Amino acid sequence: MQGFTDHRYFKVMHYAMLGLQAEQARGKALNKVNNAPPATPKAKPNGAVNPQARKNQDAMKRLSKTGSIKDAMSIDFD
Repeated sequence: MQGFTDHRYFKVMHYAMLGLQAEQARGKALNKVNNAPPATPKAKPNGAVNPQARKNQDAMKRLSKTGSIKDAMSIDFD
């Protein structure tokens, strides 16, 4: 280190050290990913969670098909 008189060498060595640390971190991360258990998909509910919401969706579909005022009044906007 004492033989270097140019400040640019220190900068190059600093970035080389950062690169080595990044390579080591990449290897550790890849090892963790390979050893991780597989992700399990979340179970979807079989029935409607909110029956009122399903009723409103059906009413909106009916309204879009018929366009009648009766179907429009069956929708609950609350």
